Amino acid sequence: MFNFRLLRHLWYFSIVAEEKNFRRAAERLGISQPPLTQQIKILESSLQLKLLERSHRETTLTPEGAAILPEVNRLLEQADRLNIMVAEARRGNLERITIGAITSTILHLLPGVIEDLRAIHPDASVNVLEMDTTSALQALSRNEIDLALGRFHAAEQGVNVKHLVIDKLHVALPTNHDLLAKDEIFITDLAEYEWIHFPRRINPRNFDLVTAACSKHGFAPRLTHQVTNQLSQMAFVACGLGIALLPQSLQSFYVGHVEFRPLKPDLEVVTAAAAWINDTPLVRTVVDLASRGDSMRAARISSAGHEPRGLLE
Repeated sequence: MFNFRLLRHLWYFSIVAEEKNFRRAAERLGISQPPLTQQIKILESSLQLKLLERSHRETTLTPEGAAILPEVNRLLEQADRLNIMVAEARRGNLERITIGAITSTILHLLPGVIEDLRAIHPDASVNVLEMDTTSALQALSRNEIDLALGRFHAAEQGVNVKHLVIDKLHVALPTNHDLLAKDEIFITDLAEYEWIHFPRRINPRNFDLVTAACSKHGFAPRLTHQVTNQLSQMAFVACGLGIALLPQSLQSFYVGHVEFRPLKPDLEVVTAAAAWINDTPLVRTVVDLASRGDSMRAARISSAGHEPRGLLE
């Protein structure tokens, strides 16, 4: 039998770790500080681990506390999802799907998919979690989500992958940039400029493919600014902080102070793909609806089934 009191103690621990202060954590939890301190002591005694170090300035994690915190947070997230599932079951909504999705698919793809799904399965419950491509794949492998929408290239062992949208990279430039004098920009033209890109940890394969394209033309990109999604890339460009390579379809999302130019040679990218492990009827329905597509699908550049020459997170 699961110890639900332990779950509450772990919740208290996660809040203290986040706030780095017992007083602020107690205020956030709506309790006084002495009971919170006592609950943390009970937790440490139960686990036989010292989790927190207190000083006059702040509370910090011990090495043991830092080691278990990620799993504690995952457990608490699962408990939250369980509460949601219980509430939906009480309402009679027994069909449920949890989707982990990157920001661009939440903006472009999911609104139409969810609208169509509700027309077919009006009682189905849909939960959407925003996450990057790597995190979505990890959550899928841990059975924390049923379907991942990201920029997946090829299927891994036990994971089904279906490409949904393929696009071409264009160069996003601030409106006062000197390269706007060109109708199209060769990749070698970008060698001397600062780039706004995503860190390799978010999508190693795609990062490597982009940098390899630069290396093939004799330079390494100056990755001065790192962000975690494409909309942030475009926002940084608007601020005049550098240039970025972005899918052509993002031009439909108007952001002031940003203009696009075609990139030569052409570099095709997967901008949306579905990944799943358990082929349930509800997962298959969502994948089929996403494959039919909406405005993103209309932006697809290459023909169906064509293998992309490069990818971008």
